[in-house]
Amino acid sequence: CVIVFSMPAAAEVSLSTIREKADRFYQHEEWANALAMFRAILEREPTDMQTYGRSVTVYGAISNPEEQMELLEATQRYALPLDSLFDEVKISAFEIGRPVILEDFMILVKEKQPWLKRNINIRLARLYDSRNNAEKMIEMSDTLLAVNPDDPSMLRIKARGYMRLDRYDEAVAVYKRIIGLNPKDVDAMLNKHLPLIKGFSKADVITYFAGVRAATYEEEFIVEGSEKLQNLIHAAGIQSPGLASAPAIAEDISKITVDRLSKVMKVVPNEKFNPNRRVTPVMAKLSVAERQAAIEKNPDYGIVVCRCEGISRGEIIDAINSPVPATSIDAIKRRVRPGMGRCQGGFCMPLVTGIICEQTGMKMTDVTKSGGDSNLLFEKEGTDND
Repeated sequence: CVIVFSMPAAAEVSLSTIREKADRFYQHEEWANALAMFRAILEREPTDMQTYGRSVTVYGAISNPEEQMELLEATQRYALPLDSLFDEVKISAFEIGRPVILEDFMILVKEKQPWLKRNINIRLARLYDSRNNAEKMIEMSDTLLAVNPDDPSMLRIKARGYMRLDRYDEAVAVYKRIIGLNPKDVDAMLNKHLPLIKGFSKADVITYFAGVRAATYEEEFIVEGSEKLQNLIHAAGIQSPGLASAPAIAEDISKITVDRLSKVMKVVPNEKFNPNRRVTPVMAKLSVAERQAAIEKNPDYGIVVCRCEGISRGEIIDAINSPVPATSIDAIKRRVRPGMGRCQGGFCMPLVTGIICEQTGMKMTDVTKSGGDSNLLFEKEGTDND
């Protein structure tokens, strides 16, 4: 008795079925079967980049560089982007836990097709950067900088390599070069100074500030009355030493003021002047007992408005009702710090706005961020602002 049966032709097997089998063989590292399925897929879908990537990776796992190059040449015949192939190989190599396959494949391609050398060197430099391979980062960036010494991306990789090797002087020199090429490069400025503050990282930076100072660059203070305007006194060119010299500068300015006013009016001391300013308690810095005592006197000190900085409702009310009232969001921020924390006012700004309105009688639409036209809210036509 002879039993005759037939197998379905390859064309009769659906592509989805082949893909399912390919995935199963691939996941179980049955490389020969996986490669057979990959070949079947590429016969039907010759531009399938994922299958090329997986095939290259599997041939790397079984050490068959000849087949890897054949697959590369196939992608080139179909004008498929090389970067896409490398991306797929990267994904596949990490999937099977052998990331070195990507590096080996790129080095292989560079040797076999030297006209791709620069493109591959750039990818290798970035790969070493992602792996924190400091020596290779410096080596590969130097290779590329020999051709283009002003390439900021390679300069950054080189600097990071020096940083990871604790070669701070060399890293700072590279960051200085980056800043010289682009003075607005904030990232390079930060990295240049990170070694000065141990334990500080860019993740600790919440926001950036910039200031303009009336600098003379002659290291001399200018504290004198204006030659053109009698009611103007200059205090310029002070810069950082002003923190220590402010009391003495204030005395000089008061003498200049009295001298100028004496020429047009009688100037006498204000007997009612109180030089002592009432200090608002900083609740976050008080002991538990001191905090409890303050809350018992004023329950508003027990209501935390700014969670990041631990600022209470009472402290904000004190700033609003102080002799020099703080009635904008930034004024209160500078006075008692709500909005200085990690969320930068994301949680507390609406609450601070409400307290300003409550204490001053202002409308919500009148409250500003920093005065002038910096209104936070606008009234929609036809709505009740109350």
